[in-house]
Amino acid sequence: MTADKLGAASLLATDLDGTLLRDDETVSDYTRTAFADATARGVRAIFVTGRPPRWMRPVVATTGHSGTAVCANGAVVVDLAQETVLKSNPIPGDVFAETVATVRRAIPGELYLAVEQALPGPISATGLFPEPGFVPAKSANVQQLDTPLHQVPGVVKLLVRTPGDPAETADLASTVSGATDGAVTITHASKQHRMLEISAAGVDKAAALGEIATDWKYDADDIVAVGDMPNDIAMLSWAGLGYAVASAHPSVIAAADAVVPDPEHDGVAHLLTQIGLDNRI
Repeated sequence: MTADKLGAASLLATDLDGTLLRDDETVSDYTRTAFADATARGVRAIFVTGRPPRWMRPVVATTGHSGTAVCANGAVVVDLAQETVLKSNPIPGDVFAETVATVRRAIPGELYLAVEQALPGPISATGLFPEPGFVPAKSANVQQLDTPLHQVPGVVKLLVRTPGDPAETADLASTVSGATDGAVTITHASKQHRMLEISAAGVDKAAALGEIATDWKYDADDIVAVGDMPNDIAMLSWAGLGYAVASAHPSVIAAADAVVPDPEHDGVAHLLTQIGLDNRI
């Protein structure tokens, strides 16, 4: 699929932070209108994000868009309208315990861990369990850790934060990937922290989007995906057409088919106005 076939696509899969959402975590009126107009002409949109389910309510409020969302880098599928976790893919307990031990061995010195928990059911029952010293980015559903980290049930993401330059996170990911030897999926998406995001083996945005596309009777060539950070690369590569926003991580721009303006300039919305135009009767 090439850029000149954009009009034939029928599904937009977009990342949120750094891609659709502006720095203040809002979108413009133009973007809200673009989503409404796309829905009216039969184009479907799905949010595919590293965000946990507990961070999604403000996104629905600012975009005016609800439906299905993929959260936690592909580990969780959410019904935004019903505020319900439909599916979760947690890290198996034995694998998680060994991964925590491996991470502690592989990263000497100052290290802060937290886990995202999400089991099928109300989004309000999901939560973040941080170890002492891990300062959460948001306060929504932050829970007190009363048990050892590896005993928290339903862990869909392990967050590993260390002091240092966020630009050096790829080196940290390489170190931990070597130590865990494929037992888990490791990625990173933070521009503010040197932090890894660890999920169950085989879990990523592309895999989750692929399952949903099959259920909805879409082929990869029907799908346009947009992102900005390394956790988006698999999704951009899988989709028929993958776009990076102009402010994206260099590795994402290198992997993308094309580039659109950053979220401060409504890049995703401009793209959305072109999707599905060839499908109109």
